[in-house]
Amino acid sequence: MATYKTTGIILRRHNYGEADRIYTILTPDGKISAIAKSVRRIRAKLASHLEVFTTIDLMLAEGKNLDVITGARIRDQYPLSADYQRLRTGFLFLEMADKLSQQQETGEIYACLREGLDALAIHPPPAVELAFKLRLLYALGQQPDVEVSCDSRKPLQPGATYYFDVTQGGVVEGAIRDGAALSPAAVKLWRVCLRSSIHQSAGITGAQAAAEESLRICDQFYDYMYGIHCYASDI
Repeated sequence: MATYKTTGIILRRHNYGEADRIYTILTPDGKISAIAKSVRRIRAKLASHLEVFTTIDLMLAEGKNLDVITGARIRDQYPLSADYQRLRTGFLFLEMADKLSQQQETGEIYACLREGLDALAIHPPPAVELAFKLRLLYALGQQPDVEVSCDSRKPLQPGATYYFDVTQGGVVEGAIRDGAALSPAAVKLWRVCLRSSIHQSAGITGAQAAAEESLRICDQFYDYMYGIHCYASDI
């Protein structure tokens, strides 16, 4: 069998047969499903290298139905399991990457996921969650407009409160039905998230409060654009 190497992040896994396990893995070049033989046996050497919340260097052999994992080495590990909110948010990131990679090229999704998991181990989860979601929208070319008003096309005024219209993909000046207000602090944070790295955005002063205030608006935009529910509270 032909063999190949890749680097990836495990999105999900499920047991198969008596001792095998099938993994869904996101790589920079695509999403693959692969099987690890006998990995659930007590002395299986591969088991400790095939965990969620890790970036893994993999060796695989091409198979008829599923490729076979023949070697694995952890490159980066993201320590999230000790904190429930970080763990829950991490699983949300994996689920979002899994769903979005069915519709999009995976390179940008992989890069955002890797940085998001790394930032999640350091910064407050709400701030990282918003930064991850907005940066992912930017990477996919679907960033919301928080520079000018979508209805008047006028630049946003400092200190003013605006409303977010998911159908127009940005902020508007007047209150709208089913629209939610974005405070000046939230608008500022959204701009930073769309321009900067996840680490930088989540680490700025006041990011947690502004993120907690505006995460639901971002989630509603994902619902409208992609038809996916991406609430950490649902995980």
